[in-house]
Amino acid sequence: MPYALLRLANILTSELSRPEEAQIKLNDLVRSDRDFEVARVQETQGDIYLKQDEHKNIDRALVHYKRSIQIQPNNLVLLLKMGK
Repeated sequence: MPYALLRLANILTSELSRPEEAQIKLNDLVRSDRDFEVARVQETQGDIYLKQDEHKNIDRALVHYKRSIQIQPNNLVLLLKMGK
């Protein structure tokens, strides 16, 4: 179930541009298992913030991206999102 919630949050954010629904699914995931794929959850949270309002939430997104990169320093996709 946690994988399904994370994947659904990713789909809602990136493919369907429904970040509010994605946030609900991500919150459900964190409530059910706080230790599940922490790096991916942090990255997804950053993506949600950017989809909600890129200009207003860029700093919030970067905080989550930095948390994710600390756990997975070789995540090239995330490094590109961060502009590295």
